[in-house]
Amino acid sequence: MTRPLGPVRYGVLALAALMAGWAMLFFMPTSAYQRYQSLQYTDYIKGLWIYERLNFDPTPVDIAFLGSSRTMEGIDAAAIEADLHKAGIAAHVVNLAVPSLGLDVPYLLGRMLVETKRPRIVFLETDYLVTRMTNPVFPLVATAEDVLRAPLLVNERLLPNLLSVAARNLTLAWRHLTQGEPEFDPSGYYGPHWEDVYRVIGHNGTKGRPRLAHMDQAQFEAEAARWRGNVLRKSQQYDSWAWLELHYAEAYQMRLVALLRESGAKIVFLSMPAVGTPEPPFHDAELRQYGSFWPLPDVVSRDYTLWDNPTHMNYRGAELYSAWLAQQLRSGQGRLLEAIPAASNDP
Repeated sequence: MTRPLGPVRYGVLALAALMAGWAMLFFMPTSAYQRYQSLQYTDYIKGLWIYERLNFDPTPVDIAFLGSSRTMEGIDAAAIEADLHKAGIAAHVVNLAVPSLGLDVPYLLGRMLVETKRPRIVFLETDYLVTRMTNPVFPLVATAEDVLRAPLLVNERLLPNLLSVAARNLTLAWRHLTQGEPEFDPSGYYGPHWEDVYRVIGHNGTKGRPRLAHMDQAQFEAEAARWRGNVLRKSQQYDSWAWLELHYAEAYQMRLVALLRESGAKIVFLSMPAVGTPEPPFHDAELRQYGSFWPLPDVVSRDYTLWDNPTHMNYRGAELYSAWLAQQLRSGQGRLLEAIPAASNDP
């Protein structure tokens, strides 16, 4: 006579079934384009355009910017490109920055950049200290391997990401069954430039207010002091505990640096800190082994009317800063433009 399974065995079998189901979903192959299309419904919609720009648009990418919303809202790549073209430098310039300070998604975008284009110069946003934050859309666009290869130390999103990717894959599988494989529609493509310097574009293409205002000076200085104090406290405690908190972001920073160096691109670490935060970066000596460092110019950092808040320039600040960057490139700073070949004239 067969003995019935006890509650412990039922529990073990149920857990094994759940784990098998999770593993099947987590490792399910997915379409990269479908993953990035899910950003259409978030305020990270620019990531979908980045995928289309790098994979479907034949326009070259000679100079690229990677970073957070500080770079996304502070650098007008189209204006820099136009400035260089007027000077007879046929370089294609693209701002590939997305919101959030997490460096895991910029790493994924940097990897896509070198796999699809041949960037000659890549500007990497840097701060006095990198942040420990993960990017909220990492589980929407990462592969299973990306999630498993993420640094373990203080990866506060590891378990949620393991669950989120499985749920995402189930959703994408259903969409594939009901809607088929997504196809690129050139009529809905924004073109070779997506600029958020004047008006930020959010989910489904909604546009925010023009970025023309600035904070009251007293409020601006108070918020800048808070940012500066927080950064300095962590730098003073780096050797005791802060290194652990910052390890996740620092690991992705160095992965991105290694990726770009292997591709042959020249690297510039572009300072985009909260106003008043010390420069250069905390690990300046190490970073300078891999590229040059451009500090934030005084003409921008010392005028509070050029800022939305202590970490984001407004439209006037972005245009002034972009003109300064173009001038630095034209003046031969770091002899960077020697990397731009004549073939960049071709579309």
